[in-house]
Amino acid sequence: MTDNETLTFCQFLRQTLSIDQFEALSKTLGISQNKLTRLLKTPADTPYEVVLKLGELLDIKAIELVNQFDLGIDKITIRQHSLIQ
Repeated sequence: MTDNETLTFCQFLRQTLSIDQFEALSKTLGISQNKLTRLLKTPADTPYEVVLKLGELLDIKAIELVNQFDLGIDKITIRQHSLIQ
């Protein structure tokens, strides 16, 4: 991958998680498969709680997911954003 190419959040998850982890992701996050599909297409709509769970699962600071992929950017409040700094 070149510097000009950037991973989508879905691509990042597929590269980072095992196949079994990716297939069980909706169950792990406590959301429906339909909701997971919508969030993978529009990561900005990811709720705060799911952002935190993904951070734990991926062993990445949640704020890094927000900054790199705009994960939850349309759903996270300013207060929540300051809590994950």
